[in-house]
Amino acid sequence: MRVFGQFVIKLALPAMLFNALSQRQIGEILNASYVLAYLAGTLALIGLGLLWGKRKGLGATDSVVAVMGMTCSNSGFVGYPILLLLVAPVAAVALALNMLVENLLVIPLLLALAERSRGESGHWTVVVGQSLKRLAVNPLIIALAAGVLVSLMRWQLPEPVLRAVNLFALSSAGLSLFVIGGTLVGLPLAGMGQQIMPIAFGKLVLHPLAVFAAVMALPLLDLAALEPS
Repeated sequence: MRVFGQFVIKLALPAMLFNALSQRQIGEILNASYVLAYLAGTLALIGLGLLWGKRKGLGATDSVVAVMGMTCSNSGFVGYPILLLLVAPVAAVALALNMLVENLLVIPLLLALAERSRGESGHWTVVVGQSLKRLAVNPLIIALAAGVLVSLMRWQLPEPVLRAVNLFALSSAGLSLFVIGGTLVGLPLAGMGQQIMPIAFGKLVLHPLAVFAAVMALPLLDLAALEPS
């Protein structure tokens, strides 16, 4: 299962991202309203989750870990395959924008908070720097940047290259669900309900609601509303 997971992360999903972004106009990709709504909803839940952890008497580090569980969406392995079934035309672009927000902003922020919670406030900048360095060699981020570059420059790639990329891209959705399902099978859940339920509720209910509220607030801030397409 680990091999399949590595294939999805390092080949299939990057190929899908590159394939989708490189064949679209740059105006279809860069959606500031979507990015702002997703970021605002996520930041709101981070604040709410930290307050919940404090009220529950959790340690600072445990609170940050719980917030990570609530706000770090499983966009690649779960979100994209489901979105592909429901609204296929926008699935790849939505995944790309989600990953921009998650990898460039949310995860570095949470790692910095985790470092500060351990009482090592002087090292949080090092943690963020290391996180950004890892992103620079992350296949998903590289594919995202390459796809945007090809779209921006309006390059036409050779047909054999497109066929090869498409071959990997087509395997991403089904294999992603297979990997996440196979990983979860057999995990012991006995006695973990009290720990799992608040995090699952935050991830599956509160996070979508927070982002939805942010989307609804866009026109109130004189920002462009999100179009269904």
